[in-house]
Amino acid sequence: MKRPLFHLLMHTGKLLEDRVRKGLSTAGIHHGQGRVLEAIARNGELSQIEIAEGLHIERATVTNMIQRMEKNGLIARSKDAGDQRAKRVRLTAAGKRAEAHVKKVWDEVERDIRKSIPEDMVGPTGEMLTKIRNGLGGADPDV
Repeated sequence: MKRPLFHLLMHTGKLLEDRVRKGLSTAGIHHGQGRVLEAIARNGELSQIEIAEGLHIERATVTNMIQRMEKNGLIARSKDAGDQRAKRVRLTAAGKRAEAHVKKVWDEVERDIRKSIPEDMVGPTGEMLTKIRNGLGGADPDV
């Protein structure tokens, strides 16, 4: 019996999330923090609003995540020179190490995924998944 595609995608997503969660937990990083660490590393410094809007995450979720990350020494916050109400977020030395660990875990998962499909199918698979994601209202991160 063929299962609906959404069952397969949900199961695949769960397996990916579990794999990433396990890999990041060895460094004490919550799976949701990886994208934030990577975005800050790529941009040098971001406001909490830029993180929320750029990664398509609720502002309250970002606030809670940033508070935990600051408490764990991964990021530092400072007032925005242009807007005293806003906070700028940057990585600490520990945050840079954590972000390197995130990249390592992501690279390992990417390698395993690519082992599962023929090289000539990587591009078309990515295109198909992008169409599905976009069709469901998602988009690439803006930061």
